[in-house]
Amino acid sequence: MVAKTVRTLCILAVAIMMVGTATAAPITTPILKLPTIPIFDRITSTALSNLLAMAEVEGQVYGASKGQLVALDNSGKITRTIAMPIDRPAGISAFTAGKAIIGDSGNSAVFSIDLKTGQAVKVLDLKVTAYGNLRAGDVLRSGTLMSVAYDGKYVLVAISAGYSSSIFSIDPSSNKAVAQTWAPGDAPTAMNFFGGNLYVLDAASKQIRMYDATLKLNVKPIEIQADDPRGIIIKDNEVRVLSPKENSIVIMKPDLLSMKEAQLRPVWKIKEVLIGPLLTMPRDYALLICGDVAESGYDEFWNDTVWLYKSLLNIGYTEDRIYVLYGDGNDYSSANPAYRHTSTVTDFPATMSWVDKVINGMKNGDASIGVSKLQSNDTLLIWVFDHGGGGAAAYFCLTDGSYADTTFGTNLNPLPYARRAIFMQQCRSGGFIDNMTNDRTFISTACLATENAHRADTENELYNGVYYHHGEYNYYLISAISGKTPTGASVNVDYNADGKLMAKEIHNYIVSMESGPETPQQWDGSGIGNSFDLH
Repeated sequence: MVAKTVRTLCILAVAIMMVGTATAAPITTPILKLPTIPIFDRITSTALSNLLAMAEVEGQVYGASKGQLVALDNSGKITRTIAMPIDRPAGISAFTAGKAIIGDSGNSAVFSIDLKTGQAVKVLDLKVTAYGNLRAGDVLRSGTLMSVAYDGKYVLVAISAGYSSSIFSIDPSSNKAVAQTWAPGDAPTAMNFFGGNLYVLDAASKQIRMYDATLKLNVKPIEIQADDPRGIIIKDNEVRVLSPKENSIVIMKPDLLSMKEAQLRPVWKIKEVLIGPLLTMPRDYALLICGDVAESGYDEFWNDTVWLYKSLLNIGYTEDRIYVLYGDGNDYSSANPAYRHTSTVTDFPATMSWVDKVINGMKNGDASIGVSKLQSNDTLLIWVFDHGGGGAAAYFCLTDGSYADTTFGTNLNPLPYARRAIFMQQCRSGGFIDNMTNDRTFISTACLATENAHRADTENELYNGVYYHHGEYNYYLISAISGKTPTGASVNVDYNADGKLMAKEIHNYIVSMESGPETPQQWDGSGIGNSFDLH
């Protein structure tokens, strides 16, 4: 408890300066979800039931269904039909004069359609798009095309690929991707440019998120009321959302200007404080790293972090020996009490420099941040969650960059410990295994080095009308550690009934319950999985 208290006192006692101000930063990030916008009007027509996309092009509303591009009047009725060679349309956008672009999800391509003649021309073939060193670039070929947009120079494509779901800007003249950002969820079914900003609809969360001209995400969403939304039109504080399931175009009147407010982030300064002498008895330590935040569109980044933290406390870990690096360094204030804690959870920002600093503190001791030096008889549990990429040469993402598997192994492997268990949820996490192996280590990952990790498909819970999500792998990992699911169902993975909770038992349970498109991996070359006891 001493070190945790020291870190809290350090943060509260020193000058925590906001950029451009002298105001102390809060210790929690407030809930940034806006109230659900009431429906202003609704256009209902049976003609909308087969549409998979919608956009406005040169003042005319168009929808797309299998093999057809249709023009719609103000009542939602079809006034014109254009045949096109696309069976699975993925988004519509204005393109050059007299033309629209439509994504072809089935063939990972983008076509332009002449709105007068119906002539279709392939603009992009994502299977051969060059992406250089862009993060998650390979999902252009392996992921699912969900939607398209055009900013006057570049074609933007949204790709669903689990936690590697991304938005890319592509130069249509060279078929080369020039920029990438993470999508605000794994179902980015529609995009629309308005006022110099890109608006992205994530169908799973029923939220519209805004990106600026540099593809930087603004954390405030527009909550919408539409079932299985498929398309958006945004203009002058009016949002229209296509809901084929409801045979409707829902019209809302949100305050778009509120989404453009600056998002201030704290700059931490930690005052040096002495901590007491190290103990000689064996101790259990945990290092929890989650680089992204709940406000990015994946609430599980916070849900799983705080759930794991509380579960470790319940089985005997102490606050002073759990080091939590989360997002920008602030707790998220969840509306669900299951994902709140009585004291501050987050110790440090999840940045590259802070990961290095905390690991170095565990190696040598760092009284200035309250991190103790590990001893050769200690145990260490490591958990990582965020976006990830690569393959055999893999990386996980942090708030300010990508952390390579070689760097992680080089920094962590020399730490003194008796046994180490590593659990990794991010995409391509299997690529870390070869860099972390030694005779004191057990490793479990959510997927192969060539696979993406995914949000839980059915394992989420409803609280006050809102669904709370988890990583598929994390859900079973943390349920096993806590002994129950978030809804209170009992979980017992002590298969040999010896009263111990072994790391290998946890991994075997994850494998037995896995239902997502990923293949959990393990490495246990020295049998540590049968001796690392979490109870």
